[in-house]
Amino acid sequence: MTYPIIQRELTIHLQNKNWYLRPIEDEEKILGPVDYGWHRFNLYPDSFTFGEGLLAGSSIPGSRRLVFSSWSSQWDGFYVSSMGGAAYTFHGVGVNYVALRGMAAEPSVVLLNHKAGEIQVRIEPVNVEPLWAGYASPDGSRLIGFYALQQALYDRYAKEYTKGNVRICAIGPASKYTREGAIGSSPVRNGAFTAVVDWAGRGGLGSRLFRRHNIVGIVFGGEWEDPDLRDSAEIDAYFLEQFGKKTIQT
Repeated sequence: MTYPIIQRELTIHLQNKNWYLRPIEDEEKILGPVDYGWHRFNLYPDSFTFGEGLLAGSSIPGSRRLVFSSWSSQWDGFYVSSMGGAAYTFHGVGVNYVALRGMAAEPSVVLLNHKAGEIQVRIEPVNVEPLWAGYASPDGSRLIGFYALQQALYDRYAKEYTKGNVRICAIGPASKYTREGAIGSSPVRNGAFTAVVDWAGRGGLGSRLFRRHNIVGIVFGGEWEDPDLRDSAEIDAYFLEQFGKKTIQT
């Protein structure tokens, strides 16, 4: 069986900042981010991957989780952890999966964007310790740890993203000092973080991201839209035909 869907992977070599984009060659075996993560892990055990399912750009509930995978020092093996809602913003980058390889020379942030029809990738150093220690929030209160880093990255980079379509994934000091570190992210609404925090909290993948790759944050968003998923009326028509109800009702 073949699938008329072209999936794309973005591989980033952190040590030299080189990156390349290519289509997934075996789409019968790689249908989603867990398949992809497992495939990359078996080829390159040092890989840290994240990505979305094929319906992430649609209005279908439950399809917008961003899935992270890598080696877990907690479980001594390959592990998967997912973050609610984040794939909806990641979809704007225009890739299905990202693989981080190697280790940045110093604590750094990975920036992914899609502007003017092109994917943009940057890696920039971040002096993270002072930010974890304390950073002022927009209301003047003092933030620490993950919350401080998330706000600082937003203040520094959000203006690069069209119409505020941006999401920040960040880690806290537990990722440096323990095996338990999580990856957190708050949705952005009207130019500010909501009170909700989504966590990829299992497996200590935040610790893996920092200790093995020297990455403290990932900023992503963009203008790309999937022409096959933008029409909610077409999706509703499919659900009506198959299930007799619209998408949300089903």
